[in-house]
Amino acid sequence: MLADARPPTDDAVGAVLRAKVLRGLLGDRSAPPKIGRFAVLERLGAGASGAVFTAYDDVLDRRVALKVLRGGQTDPDALLPEARALAQLRHPNVVTVHEAGVFEGQVFVAMEFVAGGTLRAWLEAQPRTPAEVVAMLSAAGRGLASAHAAGIAHGDFKPDNVLVAEDGPRVADFGLSRATTSEATDSGGGSPAYMAPERLDGGAPTEAADQFALAVTLVEALGGVRPFSGESVTMLRLAMLEPAKLPDTVTENPRLVAAVRRALAPEPQARFPSVEAFVEALVPPPGGRGRGWAVAGAAMAVVAAAWLWATPADEPCEGGAAVVASAYAPQTAEQIRGALEAQLGSGVGEPALQRLDAYADAWAETHREVCVATKVDGVQSDSLFDRRMQCLMHRHVELNAVAQALLGVSSPDEAGRASGLVDALLDPQDCDAAHSVGGPASPSPDEVAVVTRLRGEVATAWADYRLARYSAALQRAKDSDAEARDLSYVPVQAETAFLLGTTQGRSAGFAESEATLRRARVLAAQAQTPTLAADISTQLLRTVMFAGQPARVADLSVHARADVLEAGRSTAEIDGIIGESQLGAGDLDAARMSIEHALEQETRAPQRALLLVNRASAALKQGLPSDALSDYRAAYDLAAAHYGADHPRMGFFLHRVGRGLLAMGDASGAAQTLERARAAREAALGPGDRAIASVLVDLSEARRALGETEVARALLARGLEIRRKTLGPTHPRTVELDQRLKTTFAPDP
Repeated sequence: MLADARPPTDDAVGAVLRAKVLRGLLGDRSAPPKIGRFAVLERLGAGASGAVFTAYDDVLDRRVALKVLRGGQTDPDALLPEARALAQLRHPNVVTVHEAGVFEGQVFVAMEFVAGGTLRAWLEAQPRTPAEVVAMLSAAGRGLASAHAAGIAHGDFKPDNVLVAEDGPRVADFGLSRATTSEATDSGGGSPAYMAPERLDGGAPTEAADQFALAVTLVEALGGVRPFSGESVTMLRLAMLEPAKLPDTVTENPRLVAAVRRALAPEPQARFPSVEAFVEALVPPPGGRGRGWAVAGAAMAVVAAAWLWATPADEPCEGGAAVVASAYAPQTAEQIRGALEAQLGSGVGEPALQRLDAYADAWAETHREVCVATKVDGVQSDSLFDRRMQCLMHRHVELNAVAQALLGVSSPDEAGRASGLVDALLDPQDCDAAHSVGGPASPSPDEVAVVTRLRGEVATAWADYRLARYSAALQRAKDSDAEARDLSYVPVQAETAFLLGTTQGRSAGFAESEATLRRARVLAAQAQTPTLAADISTQLLRTVMFAGQPARVADLSVHARADVLEAGRSTAEIDGIIGESQLGAGDLDAARMSIEHALEQETRAPQRALLLVNRASAALKQGLPSDALSDYRAAYDLAAAHYGADHPRMGFFLHRVGRGLLAMGDASGAAQTLERARAAREAALGPGDRAIASVLVDLSEARRALGETEVARALLARGLEIRRKTLGPTHPRTVELDQRLKTTFAPDP
């Protein structure tokens, strides 16, 4: 869009700055100065090509970065066609151009506002590993390649023109340097230190020259010095007649040396045929097989770059430990330990960390096994190798999301949920041959970048959800699902719909959750992903159970059971959900039978503990308090062995033991146990959580049995207050408790 605001008068940048100075000196409260429709907020900086401001677009209600090109030296007719082409370009590693126009005789470009600093600032902020640097520049290279595919060369690629956002780099300032004054050369602008020889000789910007600049930037980022140096353009050009000087961080890896030297070749035709080819040489697929391994997302790029350093040519399958360390390194484990201890105290989070360590070891070992099967033993096809490795890298993204989530726990409740978050990680052994044959194909090269990024978003949202960060999880789920719908790659559509349907169950209601999960199930079938289909069907069954529809649970369980068996799993979880539904409906004999069937198959300690709790609840309602107490105690012992006796989760199981003691008539033992349960649950959840009300109700009954009437009344009243605030005054459980308080503690007539 060309937005001619006014006839040319004075220098636009100077006019804006003068207006801002006057506002500051005179206390002017009028609207901020504008460039076109954009209200200028702050000046971010200035360079050879112009000045950059943050600005506000009041039409589309968003912050933008506004670059005003240096006045009097820009031909709008030459720049605007290229700016319009850039505005059509959409790539996760390119700054989005929203609009270009002319104001006060000067061209401005409104771009996506990226909150992070430049690549140079990122490098200076803290030490970066070679893998991180290669990953960052590889992702930026893919941004360059996407522009080249649209017929746009950059012309001034350098660390200052790469912005680093939370989700990866963004290449900025495409074509703007050559639209402004020349910078020490006649080649149409650019920074000589990063320019290819043909550019220093006066040549125009090209894709090959951008490849050279990317290689110079990479060498500088890795070693702190550029491969060619000179005090003048002439000296710099002479230095390029000699071989490039490469730092130790480059020369220690022969593959990297070969890639960089080719990209720095003095003759353009001797370089890689494209920037994309250069990037693939920098970050080869593990094992060097399959275009499905084109890595674009920031997390996956780090994985592949770590592989570059981790896998010597004579030991092709020994790099798994280094790759898994890019998500969960020993120092990461220590940081997570510190975060958990800050919320829970020393040692409480240790069982979860031990399981996380074991998971990382299992990932590395599975990675080695998959590699050996093809590269050493030759008993596995290349296509199956690719498929299983893709599965492992998906697991790696999930591990990274879990580690990052645990680093940020900020409350005892979140820290207490860490164990469940770790338990939810899918076994890397699931990436075996039996589960990989006939599965989905890889995404197309055009969609690899988006699919990779979306899977990272999905993994992060699942971690948020399991730490009870429900609002954040739901928003990520909505955004990811909306973006996935525009793709042709069905598996990721199923994954995002599964996430959205699950998170909707916590906020949007069961009906909306069910509809989304049904859509996800259809997509999973289309994608030929039986494991995902089983997960979705199980969650759909659980959603209908929570909605209190036992008849529909029975109907849906047939399909869920078929999906679970198709995925090669036991039906323990299905039987457990059916049993819980029957328990809620009062069909106690059937409930116990279903739960016992689930217990015969279930091997996971947390799930067995919950099944025992449900069987105990059925026994209580059947008038079998001894059976109930036995199961409650067995559940407690299982949970304590898994979580640790001091874990916040143990408050739930203590509560159930107290309930069993109360049913057995041991009011004193029940009161002591329930007091411990209350303390544990309040420490983890806070005193106003709705789970506390149930503890208070049972504790009130124990105190009343001990003759402590006023204490019992106060406990029940507090439980009622919590339910009114958390469930609402008309909820059946609130009404029931209100009636109990009135009838149990009614004054004598």
